[in-house]
Amino acid sequence: MSSQKSARVTDARIKSFTPPTLHTGKEWYIGFHAYDPERGTMRRKKIKVNFIQSAAARRRYASQLISRLLTELENGWNPWVADGEKKGYTAFEEAVGKWLILQEKLFRDGMLRQDSIEDYRSRVRILLEFNKQQKATYIRMMTTAYCEAFLNYVYLDRGVSALTRNNYLNWLKTLSKWLHSQGYIASHVAEPIAPLGRKGKKEASRACLTEEDMKQLREVLQGKDRHFLFACYVSYYCFIRPKELSMLRVRDINSKQKTIIVRREVSKSHKTQAVTITKKVQEFIDELKILSYPQDYYIFSRGFAPGEHFSSSRYFRENWVKIRRRMGWPENYKFYGLKNTGITNMLRTNDTLTVRDQARHSSISITDIYTPHDSIAANPKLTKYEAEF
Repeated sequence: MSSQKSARVTDARIKSFTPPTLHTGKEWYIGFHAYDPERGTMRRKKIKVNFIQSAAARRRYASQLISRLLTELENGWNPWVADGEKKGYTAFEEAVGKWLILQEKLFRDGMLRQDSIEDYRSRVRILLEFNKQQKATYIRMMTTAYCEAFLNYVYLDRGVSALTRNNYLNWLKTLSKWLHSQGYIASHVAEPIAPLGRKGKKEASRACLTEEDMKQLREVLQGKDRHFLFACYVSYYCFIRPKELSMLRVRDINSKQKTIIVRREVSKSHKTQAVTITKKVQEFIDELKILSYPQDYYIFSRGFAPGEHFSSSRYFRENWVKIRRRMGWPENYKFYGLKNTGITNMLRTNDTLTVRDQARHSSISITDIYTPHDSIAANPKLTKYEAEF
């Protein structure tokens, strides 16, 4: 990272000092200058030795003390920073950079997904951009108030949604917890901050597309954008999330079993699962000759056609926004909404268990969130039921 150079400069300033020397006269003292990070300047330190009676004894004591002080200063001791606070004076960018280095290692070891590490890189970049305004030199300056100011920055200045702001908060809590555990900050500073909105599960609120919307989308994309239309169909019929779509490879299509395998390193649940390839999805696979590409190719690479280059889920969302504006649709029409629309519509003609398995939900209660109200009908066996009461 480019911050490494500035981090080393800051660290060198904290360790800078002038050699201790003995000053004699009316007052005998050992004096030297050391960098005070709070003031941002060199500051003189005086250690009086007048308490020793004879001049000869003072000189011997001072000589020994100067030798010890010089050794400690050369080893990084700073008289203005308490021992327990030293790591707090690590440069802001350096401390945050060390956390990111750890995440990069976890990614290389297969412990993090591609989309996760990309999100972390993006959030660190935005945090460091924000810090250029705040000018927090040291990591100890990351406080609860600082974190709240950063969240206001992404929510109000950058114009993200409330959900995205809450995702930033969750990330800040992860970062702050690590910084605290490593001794960089005195407490878990992001923990007291509450998310926007109410907690708890609620019915799916993402806007579903109407049949007319789906027809219009097909007509607009079926010309030059058929590969993106294929991505829309996979999302609608197979309920595969955008982040999962971005990591699917040609080898994940099992033509014999008529399934798409969502590998554990791709899946949100971290479990290898399969979804059924529906008739229209199969038609696209055949028409676009997806299986003729190398097995390691990403199904949705550049231009949303199979290729060797990875394209993040952001690539899908950005293209969707262009189409949404072209259609004149409202902002609550999200690319993710295709999956929700597909689940809702499938529940109209299929049982909940079938839809649950296709959606890879952990329980029926999650699938029930998507159940359309107009499909909740009375049980005909009970409409004419009566008892003795």
